[in-house]
Amino acid sequence: MRSVMALAGISALCCSCAFAQAKVYSGQKLKQMTPKEEREWLARRASNVAIQRFPDSARLAVVIGTEKLPVGVVESCAMVIADRIGIELPVQSRLKAFNPAEVPADVASLGVRGAIYVVDAPGWPISLIAPEGGWAMLNISALVADHPSADVLERRIRRGLWRCFAFAFGAGDAMFDGCVTKPVSSLSELDALPSDDISPGLDDRIVKHLKRIGVKPARRTTYKRACQEGWAPAPTNEYQKAIWEKVHQLPTEPIKIKPETKKVKE
Repeated sequence: MRSVMALAGISALCCSCAFAQAKVYSGQKLKQMTPKEEREWLARRASNVAIQRFPDSARLAVVIGTEKLPVGVVESCAMVIADRIGIELPVQSRLKAFNPAEVPADVASLGVRGAIYVVDAPGWPISLIAPEGGWAMLNISALVADHPSADVLERRIRRGLWRCFAFAFGAGDAMFDGCVTKPVSSLSELDALPSDDISPGLDDRIVKHLKRIGVKPARRTTYKRACQEGWAPAPTNEYQKAIWEKVHQLPTEPIKIKPETKKVKE
């Protein structure tokens, strides 16, 4: 009888351990909770939220200009973007041929500050980004060029929309003053920039990006190192000549190879 009760106790303990597990939310590890405790904690967390909307805020929009889309994919992605950024991002259809020259007038007619156009434009690239104008184009024709499966196409659309939104609305903006990548929406703002080039902090990002697309920026090192590695150009002045001759000079004495010595274990 006692053995049965002991087994039952161990079983109960194992069950409680299985249900009371440590959780991690937003990178924060919480104490072990039972399912009931977790539901209560989530309810308290959800209740401790207040969202202030600003009626005078300018708006953005997603404009669908093609019928060649999986049902609901653009709408669901727009909802995710809107919720994460904290904006309204309504989706509407305007079925007509895409013409970049007409976009500024079309954005104005929509009464929004910027828009992402999802269109069918054969011959055009996957996306066009116009951060100064506050708009971007995602081309479904380019996304279906290799006849992808339905799930692959949906994934491409979601990723493409996020890329268009990010690049058109600030992901490439400089974090510091003194950089040409600060937000610009007019010629006067372009003229008012405090610098003619990018801030040094962006160099590494650009080099990394270029390498990913096969462009290899030149490597800068010392003339001495280049001589040692064997690719240095011929010297052009007395200083380089001295380095060249020192690196390339032949030894005056034969190289002596010393016999190996075994270490004596203490």
